[in-house]
Amino acid sequence: MNTQTDTELKRNALGMPSVLAVSLSFISPTIGALFVTGLIVSQSGGSAPFVFALGALALTLSASTFSQFAKRVPTSGILYSSVSRGLSPTVGMVQGIILFAVYAVVAIANIDLFGGYVSDVLKRRAGINVPWWSLSLLIVFVISILAWLSVTTSMSFALLFLSFEVLVVGVLGIIIVLKGGNHGQVPKAFGPSMSPTGFSGLGLGFVFVALAYFGFESCTTVSEEAKDTKRSVPIALIGSVILSGVFMTFLSYALIVGFGSANLSKLTGSAAPVSELAGRYIGSWYEVLVDIAAISAISAVLLSMLNGNFRIWHALAREKVLPEVFAKVHGKHRTPTNAIIGFSIVSAIGALIAGAHWGAMNSWGYLGFFAGLGILPIYFIPNIALIRFMWTQHKEDFSWWLHGVFPAVSSLIMAIAFYFTIIPLPKGPNHSMPFVLFLVVVIALVWTLAVKAKSPQRVSKVGSTLFQ
Repeated sequence: MNTQTDTELKRNALGMPSVLAVSLSFISPTIGALFVTGLIVSQSGGSAPFVFALGALALTLSASTFSQFAKRVPTSGILYSSVSRGLSPTVGMVQGIILFAVYAVVAIANIDLFGGYVSDVLKRRAGINVPWWSLSLLIVFVISILAWLSVTTSMSFALLFLSFEVLVVGVLGIIIVLKGGNHGQVPKAFGPSMSPTGFSGLGLGFVFVALAYFGFESCTTVSEEAKDTKRSVPIALIGSVILSGVFMTFLSYALIVGFGSANLSKLTGSAAPVSELAGRYIGSWYEVLVDIAAISAISAVLLSMLNGNFRIWHALAREKVLPEVFAKVHGKHRTPTNAIIGFSIVSAIGALIAGAHWGAMNSWGYLGFFAGLGILPIYFIPNIALIRFMWTQHKEDFSWWLHGVFPAVSSLIMAIAFYFTIIPLPKGPNHSMPFVLFLVVVIALVWTLAVKAKSPQRVSKVGSTLFQ
């Protein structure tokens, strides 16, 4: 049996709706409303909608960057392959290792979020005490089985969950705004003036916005399995950010209107702020519906997120960044079975450790901050790579807007946000996160240089696997 067959995923398994669903369900705009808005408000105050809108602008421009790469070098690992092609394979491998770490942390955070939230809902609604860790392990097991059998089935479930959650929470947001909320409309929320600590608060809030939008590039992880890759993937990249941006900006505004700009501490202090508003503006029966929608949202995120991680492990293994054993696929289903087993075990163990240390729900917040901090440079570097890639390798197609202004503006926004996030250093458990990220970067650099010294060809292959 040849090596190509042993490591090749199923072709033409996903149409445009499914490819778009990969990114949308990974982002899960409902998660942004249900869980991220409170984190952003805790830092940026009533300016949370402004921060969401600014994030939409920056990430749409980044999506444009990735779409330009996807049209020319379609690959499952675009966040590092783009850097490899535009700058150098060495920088691309460093980027790939950092991405590997950040994706793993985001998965662990969301596994804990599922276990913690579902455990809380069962206790509140039915008086049933189910340990969060058992629910976390259960969701990893179920999604792993679905991923093992078929990526098409996994994404069909994700699309179903996504549609339900958006409908339920979207209707609530519209009703709150139409009713005028607690004290009327708050137009200042769409500007920076409501940040209690100025630009520092906006920067700290932007980290969580980056977390909210993180995963829009996940549609590239199914490039090998998508139909008409060079068309479907670029559309999914940009479309997912725009659709999610509009929804999350609106919902964050609805939450601020619902609680009132003078009562934002109630928003940040509530374990289930959206459910609370549902009971206040519609009725207790809608609270239950919102809880179901929240569980649906987290499930959709994990379906897309874990499937994306499985394929990142598979792609890195195929290019020998990770052990080649993770490149093997199932003979019948053409799914990355070894990567599924490996990542499922690692993420489950990580979730148990983090949840036991901080508590399941706190784990989501702390690990989310670290992931958001790491996401900013991960999205920043490909913008620089695109400018050089197009200027040196495709100069005849170079567009000052698409390949110059757009990536430059996106990078500028992210650089400013990153600066105000770490200067001054955040307080509490997040204080150490910038140093942890720096350590991850150092480890990635040392690992890459060690591999390059021992086996230069391994580094040169990073980002080399393309799909037409």
